[in-house]
Amino acid sequence: MSLSDIQVAEGIIGEQENAVAYITEIGGLGAFPTMVVDQASLGWVLSTVAHEWTHNYLVFFPLGWSYFKSQEMTTMNESVAEIVGNEAGGQALADNYPEQVSPPQSNTPPSISEKPPFDFQEEMQMTRQEVDRLLAAGDVEGAEKNMAVRRQQFVMIGYPLRVLNQAYFAFHGSYGTSPASTSPIGPKLDRLRALTPDLKSFLETVRAFTKVDDLEQALSAWEAKAGGEVMGK
Repeated sequence: MSLSDIQVAEGIIGEQENAVAYITEIGGLGAFPTMVVDQASLGWVLSTVAHEWTHNYLVFFPLGWSYFKSQEMTTMNESVAEIVGNEAGGQALADNYPEQVSPPQSNTPPSISEKPPFDFQEEMQMTRQEVDRLLAAGDVEGAEKNMAVRRQQFVMIGYPLRVLNQAYFAFHGSYGTSPASTSPIGPKLDRLRALTPDLKSFLETVRAFTKVDDLEQALSAWEAKAGGEVMGK
């Protein structure tokens, strides 16, 4: 779609009561075979390929079957694919194209006189949390104003956000590891991956999930196992 067509479509939807729209390009689709855009960095392409093929793998298991069961299960599916995609894609890049691996960032804190860098992840997370707070208080107008102001600030910093509304958060928030998400599912899945010895064990654990409680139970089981191994040493 051209930008003008996108804006017209978003405008038509926005005229409906209690509705907002956000139309954006996607980088990949878990069709068979998967479809991934190639106009991006090699690292991004490798991670996205792995992400989409993870969706195809999960189609054969309860987690994949539950994708449309609820927003929580959509977030769980997307977060699992993101975790696997980033790790597998990163490993593929390191194994085959080590010269393209970015050097690790320094953990040295900035000096008192040095202005800390703008952290998009942190700032977007703060924005989402504030918008959620305003909406929970029933202040829809305040939430809309906040998103409009924050979008302008992001643009001025150098992040060209064309739209920042609830539709934006609904789309990007389905990725639990995204800064636009306030779901605890992403961090909990990150914790589960840290407890499992490898991606195979992680996938074999999560592929059977059909509800959020399954994640809680798996976390408890793996944490108990990790605690027992520490005591055994």
